[in-house]
Amino acid sequence: MPEAASCERMRRAASPAPFRKGDRKSTVRHTKESGDYRQWVGAMHRLLPPLTFLPSPVALEGTRGLRKTAMAISRTTSGPGLPTGFPFSLAAQANGICYISGMPALDADGKFIEGTFREEADRAWGAIFSIAEAAGYALDDMVFVQIVLADIGHYAEVNQWWRAQFPDVDRAPARFTFQAGALPFGAKIEIQAVVAHAQ
Repeated sequence: MPEAASCERMRRAASPAPFRKGDRKSTVRHTKESGDYRQWVGAMHRLLPPLTFLPSPVALEGTRGLRKTAMAISRTTSGPGLPTGFPFSLAAQANGICYISGMPALDADGKFIEGTFREEADRAWGAIFSIAEAAGYALDDMVFVQIVLADIGHYAEVNQWWRAQFPDVDRAPARFTFQAGALPFGAKIEIQAVVAHAQ
């Protein structure tokens, strides 16, 4: 059938020739020595594996500004009535989010004050709140609080204390409470928080 034969010839012409041992060297050498540049390029395309896509210089140019842009970080290390004497920032903020370091029951000199569970919770929370204010944030800006306990048996007391701080659950921040193997200074509780401003 003439049409079938024509289609078969077109299929063979479009299909790459099967690779045989010695084809890589002989094909490239023959086309290169013959001076037919187009044939040589075509042979290289058939013999070499596909190249991995690389972004164009124009695309790379558009990302250079992002690499050079440094995120502005503001740190709170001291302030009136804030605990002192630590080898870390009391708070660090960037892009409207402020991370407050964990605080047990400390006085303004950074000295631990032992007390009942409720007394230590109040003192630790007072330190967190004072640091937040020094960094420019308020109670309503609190988005996350992490409470670390020396004894998870105080969990019910944590909830009672928490309700006193946030009587309206719709305005309470998210919270994560867990027990640690031990807390600094033999504290019963340590509190860490994250506050944020609307962008």
